[in-house]
Amino acid sequence: MADLTYIDLVLGMATSLFKRATEADVLAKAPAQIVGDVWDDLHHFIETVIFGPATFRTPPADAELSAKVNFLAVEFQTKFAREAATRDEIRKRIEPRLAELHDKINHVSDLVQANYRRPVLFFVENTDKPDLNRARDIFLGHTYTLTAFRASAIYTFPIGLRYSAADFSLIKDHFTETFVLPNLKVATRDGSPNTVGLGYLRQALSACMADALIEDKAREEITRASGGLMRVLILLVRRSAVNAMAAGAEVISIDNAQAAIDEERANFIAGLGRDDYPVLYDRHHDKQLSGDEAVLRLLQTRALLEYADGDPWCDVHPIALPLVLERASQTED
Repeated sequence: MADLTYIDLVLGMATSLFKRATEADVLAKAPAQIVGDVWDDLHHFIETVIFGPATFRTPPADAELSAKVNFLAVEFQTKFAREAATRDEIRKRIEPRLAELHDKINHVSDLVQANYRRPVLFFVENTDKPDLNRARDIFLGHTYTLTAFRASAIYTFPIGLRYSAADFSLIKDHFTETFVLPNLKVATRDGSPNTVGLGYLRQALSACMADALIEDKAREEITRASGGLMRVLILLVRRSAVNAMAAGAEVISIDNAQAAIDEERANFIAGLGRDDYPVLYDRHHDKQLSGDEAVLRLLQTRALLEYADGDPWCDVHPIALPLVLERASQTED
């Protein structure tokens, strides 16, 4: 993720398609005489254009062409993920030939559509993980490259760019649809516990760990403090588990959980400015979501969280809320 580029995404999608299209259940749907030339062309393209002088393992000489393509696709994905020097070399070679790579994606997608009777859909995960500058370069600077092939694609998207009004308005116009997956609600607008959202978070914890490994009070405190964000939920459980192990305990206690929450609250203290507290205090009381610059910035940092319940609304992250109330009261005094 630290050096992810738009070229990496297209290469990953292409080689995933080549790998899937050369698996037995797909091959069985396509007449051998039709696909033979395709696999020969792809085999040559991968070896000469994608690999070039880079050193890769070669497939068995007596393998079928489709098996060679499959082998090379897997070999590429493994080596590309592990070796920075290989990534740099391949990126430089592919960048001026992206149109050719798009043609290969289109050719195989059309073949799958014609013979397998199903369209190709790429689902690209983890593209919400890069920092905002890198994500902006990928989604705003190279939108055409991510959409210029005859197949559908779903990209996960950094929430920070969602709250950058100028960037998002330009980005969304290049995609057919945008979907926001709302945070799970840990509370209603009036501040009372949201039993449905909290129930889902408890289920998520039960799916990841044995219930006996965490005290009930600790589980309830962590689910509430997560704000409905799955990533924060897992982060708090991990930190709580480390705290428990450091104390020689076999079960996560409320003290272990509270220490993890306090540690995360310290991160909010470091990231918030003096002028942020009045904005957060006001949003906690009116729950009004807006496009104001200060509100968008706090949504980017997750000090404010967006929820959907009919009209969208927002509230202060539960971990930051005690801090906001404390400093707001000091200001009033």
